[in-house]
Amino acid sequence: MVERLRIRLGSLTKIFSDGELQEFIDTAITGYNLEEGKDDVLILDLALATCYLRLATDTGMFFKYQQADESVDKSMTSEAFRKLYEVLWESCRARLGIGESGQVETGKSDTFIMRKAESKENNS
Repeated sequence: MVERLRIRLGSLTKIFSDGELQEFIDTAITGYNLEEGKDDVLILDLALATCYLRLATDTGMFFKYQQADESVDKSMTSEAFRKLYEVLWESCRARLGIGESGQVETGKSDTFIMRKAESKENNS
């Protein structure tokens, strides 16, 4: 699944190690009780959203400067990644049936709710 995430990252693939990408994937699976093979698209979208959030955070230090007749403006890099994260996270949240408060909304995702219930039963 790491290779599939690398394909989605495109030219940004060199920024993250295989270990980091696997961690993002594992967090999506365990954090939302998803199943590899069954929920792959959602898992990859959640992992990609995490990549975008990390990039937004890491590039927050970029700035704008001008020296003599040369100028560089990197101030919008962080904002661009933050917007990508927000759009992707909203899509994932809707598919998971999670409201803005982070709570599962009734009727939005019966599959997600059933998996959570089954998980609790299996852990008892």
